[in-house]
Formats: sequence, C-alpha cells, structure tokens
Amino acid sequence: MGDEISQNLPPQSFLSCISKSGSSVPPSISSSERVQQYPGEPFTVSANKLFCNACRMVIKTKKSTIELHIKSYRHCKAKESAILNPSRDQSIVSMLQHNEQASSRIDTATRAYRYRVERAFLSAGIPLSKITWEIRGLLEEAGHRLTDRSHLSALIPDILAEERRRIQEEINSRDISVCFDTTTHASEVFAVTIRYVDNLVIHQMLAALRLLREPITAAQCTAELITLITGDLRVNLKNVVAMAHDRCSVNCAAMDTMKKVMLRVIDIGCLSHVLNTVGEKFDTPTLDKFASLWTQLHVRSVKSRALWKSLTGVSPLRPSPTRWWSSWEMIAQVFEYKGHLLEFLGKCSSSPTIVPKIQDLIADHEYMLYLEMAAVVDAGAVLVKATYSVVLLFFIVFNLRYCYNRNELFNNYYIILNELLQQLLVS
Repeated sequence: MGDEISQNLPPQSFLSCISKSGSSVPPSISSSERVQQYPGEPFTVSANKLFCNACRMVIKTKKSTIELHIKSYRHCKAKESAILNPSRDQSIVSMLQHNEQASSRIDTATRAYRYRVERAFLSAGIPLSKITWEIRGLLEEAGHRLTDRSHLSALIPDILAEERRRIQEEINSRDISVCFDTTTHASEVFAVTIRYVDNLVIHQMLAALRLLREPITAAQCTAELITLITGDLRVNLKNVVAMAHDRCSVNCAAMDTMKKVMLRVIDIGCLSHVLNTVGEKFDTPTLDKFASLWTQLHVRSVKSRALWKSLTGVSPLRPSPTRWWSSWEMIAQVFEYKGHLLEFLGKCSSSPTIVPKIQDLIADHEYMLYLEMAAVVDAGAVLVKATYSVVLLFFIVFNLRYCYNRNELFNNYYIILNELLQQLLVS
C-alpha cells in the first residue's frame, strides 16, 4: 500500500520548485539573471534587488510580475521619456568630446548621468563640495558611478555653455529689456538680468554674474555689455528696447555710449536711487544734529546699544550706506520710543562726552526737535514705500504697455513714474 502511494506522488525535484506561496518560480533566479534575461529593458540591480530605471521602482523577480510591469502604460511612457533617451545621452557626450571626462573607458550612460547630476546641483545652488560620500552613495544607487568633485568641476564650462544656448533659444528674435549693475558690498560683482513679455506674462532670467578683480570703468562696463548681448546671447542690438541701471557715474557714462549704438533703447535710470536722495533735501537742522550725535553714541558704545534694547526691547538702528532710507528708519525708531529717550540718556554712562550734548540739545530745542522728527517720519513713510515699490511697478507697467503697442515707445518714462507715485500717495 505504501509503495502505491509513493508511486502516485510527484517527483521531489518538482516539489522543491514550489514555494510556500504557490509560485512556480525557482528561488535561485537572482536579480542579475533577470537583467540578463531582459536586455532590452532598463533594468539594473540595486541593493541586490531588481530595479527599473525608467519607473524608478523596485520590481519583484517573479516572471509574471516582470511581464506585467513591462506591458504597463507607465513603463512604456517612462521608456520614451527624454531622461532615458539614448540620443540625448549621446548628444551630451558629443558635447563633452573635448573634455577629458569623455574618455572611451567610461560608458555613455555614466558620462551623461554625471553631467545631469552636476547640472541639477548647480541649478539648485548646491556647491559640488556637498557631494559627500553619503550623498554620492545615494546617487549611485541609480546604477551609474560618480567621480570626485575635482573631476566634476571640469564639466562646469560645458553646463554654462548649455545654459547660454537655452537662453539664446528662449529670447531668439524677441524684444528684451536689460538691467545691469555692479556692487562692492562683499566683492566687485557685475550682474545682468533680462526681461521679456510673452502673452502678457513677464519673464526674467539671469544672463551674467561675474566677479571682478577691481572696480569696473565706464568703458569696461560698455564692453562687457556689448560682448554679453551680441556675443554670448547673440541678440541683435535693435531688439534691446530698454536698459535699466542705477544712476552712479560709471553706469550713466556707459549708458551714454550704449545709446549711440542702440537706437531703439530707452534709458531707465533707477528711480529708487533718485527717491532715496530726497531725504538729503529735508531742511531739518536740529534733527540733523541729533541724528549725528545719536549715531556716534551707538557706533562707539556696545553698552549703550544694550541699554537701549533693555528699555525698548529692540536693538538701536544705525545708518548704512548700502541700505535705502536707513537714516529715516533710525529716526522713526527713536520717534516711536521717544518716551524712553530721557530715561535712556539718564542711565547711559558709557559716553560722557556725547550724552551731555544730546541732553543739552533736547533741553534747548525740544519742541523743534520733535516737530522736525514728526514731519520727517510722516513725509518719509510715503517716500520709503515708493522707493521699494516703484521699480517693480514701473517694469510691470512698462512691459505690459509696450506689449500692447510695440510701435509707440516711451520717450519720457517720468510720465509713468508720476502715475505710480499718485497711486502710492493715494494708498
């Protein structure tokens, strides 16, 4: 009887192939073997698991699961995407032929992947030094090997060239406005931005950001702009309809030269810089003397700043040459907390020469000091608001009006300034 039962049982080799879940897939099939069985699919092995590079997901090694995944709509669309398009990878590699990174020892997909990773880091403003071993290991799980930061840095000129080509295609044959400026706050920086209008939508992009060894002259500024516009961006000078800048002597001299070669251009000096100088015309002799002594007091003494903060809860403001209306902000703060002013001066012992002068000024001219202070605070509030708002509002109005009527350019942009200031005064 036992022999008959044993004869009816399936062979042991067949039983060993049946898993507990009922699957008929031999457990010995590994992820790497599945990759070899489907050479036309974007499969790779990641952490000993089968990974689909197109769909960015892990797949079970069961054959029926793989077949269903291959036939899915998501997988078919992902394979057609530009990220995995071999022609795009080949175009990147062909662009890098002059670079030593394009060595024949490195496959095309790996070279293109390194390029895309570095471009993503630069676009996000992340320095290449952040590609630590921890992040590098995570990025390499995609199946492509990265390299050291020093080698990745060699790709930066190629990424810059690609970005310039993208800007050229975007602004091709369009009428544009150019905004340029330099700053010496942290270092000598020369920056240029471009604006254009498309279907009543204003687009803005950074065209250049260069670090200079020394302050730029008017002739150098002109040469930089001409080279950037006609050379790097390949824009016809007749398509430049406006140029914005602040009214420092270098920029104004450069603009005078630019207008000789750009016949359609409108010279837009920074209106905010003009408004910022209005405060210098206020006739407030008593307040000017107080502001000078008040600034000296807090610049020289840390204890006086700490005392003012302990009484009012705010740190004392001081004028800054790089911040618009900073003197007005200081006066407005003192006027807001003028109830603590005499108490502060009575307790302040850190400046025995300046404090008595302020006390004498208040004792002799208290009425005139507070009158001038109130007048400056009230009048300056409107001007400060206009200073920070008028540039943005002006460019919106200018670009939209120009978009509506391309044949009538504005010869005097102060007309628009007058309209904007009226709106600000009403609000």
